[in-house]
Amino acid sequence: MPLGVLFQAASAFGSVQGALSWIVDRYDSLAGCAPIVERLATFHRSIESARMVDANLVRTESDDGALHLRDFDLTLADGTKLLEHADLTLTAGHSVVISGRSGSGKSTLFRAMSGIWPFARGEISVPKNMFFLPQKPYIPLGDVALCDFVSPRSGIA
Repeated sequence: MPLGVLFQAASAFGSVQGALSWIVDRYDSLAGCAPIVERLATFHRSIESARMVDANLVRTESDDGALHLRDFDLTLADGTKLLEHADLTLTAGHSVVISGRSGSGKSTLFRAMSGIWPFARGEISVPKNMFFLPQKPYIPLGDVALCDFVSPRSGIA
């Protein structure tokens, strides 16, 4: 076997070994991301199952950029009524404070408006770029670099 071919084979073996060792070197990072991905997937499945419940809630996109509730009923999962036949219009650029005792349905109202609460009836029109910030975070705590799969040695992503 010529010496050049031997060096090429050794170089090819080194490249394959380096590529395969990336998995071994990054196993802890990959394994650490699995629970985060599963938690987010569970959250996504919960949202999808809530949307599949026949809630008799008609959601549309608002033409005028305002949030509209029409003949809106809101209940808890056990059937306890929180709102009945509510009509509300919130225009863009105005601040609104919603207050009430604990358990009165403030967070539940926002869940229904964002589309993740199935126990509502009526019509809701939401602006195209409406953003709901939850009271409790659904984003995992920790460093963003937790799921950084780039190996400084190889540059492989």
